[in-house]
Amino acid sequence: MDFNEAKQYIFDKLAPSKIMALATSVNDHVMVRNVSCLIYNDAIYFKTDKNFRKTKQLYANPHVAL
Repeated sequence: MDFNEAKQYIFDKLAPSKIMALATSVNDHVMVRNVSCLIYNDAIYFKTDKNFRKTKQLYANPHVAL
């Protein structure tokens, strides 16, 4: 499977529920939570508040797993 096929597979699996698990890590502590998402222009977006813990973790370490 090439990259574009894999991307389409993920988008197709995600599209019905529009829920994904977002994993963040700061200081070797991993946290996973479900977030609502939107697929637009071949990218996955999710919305959060600037005061939420996940936002602070994203600023501290922008490497995530979906």
